[in-house]
Amino acid sequence: MSRFIPQRIAIVAVLLIAALTGLTLHEEQLRQSGREVMLSIQAVDPRDLLSGHYAAISIQQALGDAPCPPGAATQPDVPTPLAPGTRRPAQWVALTPAGDHYIPTGMAATQAAAQRLGPVVVRGTLVCVAGGGAIPTVASLSIGVTRFHASQQDAETIGTALQQWQNPPPAYAIVSVGADGKARLKGVQIAGKRSMLSWF
Repeated sequence: MSRFIPQRIAIVAVLLIAALTGLTLHEEQLRQSGREVMLSIQAVDPRDLLSGHYAAISIQQALGDAPCPPGAATQPDVPTPLAPGTRRPAQWVALTPAGDHYIPTGMAATQAAAQRLGPVVVRGTLVCVAGGGAIPTVASLSIGVTRFHASQQDAETIGTALQQWQNPPPAYAIVSVGADGKARLKGVQIAGKRSMLSWF
């Protein structure tokens, strides 16, 4: 009986590897088939050695002297944290082309309502801080895209570029928005140079 244990372990391991590979291929297919949009980003942290090398990013868009988009949560009306085990109702953020990238143009409780605010809609939340005087209005998106895994060299280069205080280069997250409304990160573009995420 015991002589069959190694064989069973090997079979289970092969099945687990096959399942993981299948999930990865499916996720990559969804990533490639979605609609590609570029969203303005800022850095949070350059990398975290405990979690591997990555550039942590925050999707934020300066809107100049424009008012906050309709439906956006405005400070101090940002939703409070939820109790453990509960979920906040899904929200939909509308995105509209603006030159070479997309900007948030509103948030709604349903996909249909969000589609009236912009041609591309994604699941997530939109928080806006209204500007005044020389301070621009800033809209922040939370769509499940928080960091970009990269090699050590790429992560350090991205982190350094995004942390420039003077004249930071244009930086964008390259995001795939699927038919299900889920955002999947494809890569980043810093100063016109693309660094793409790949599982293979």
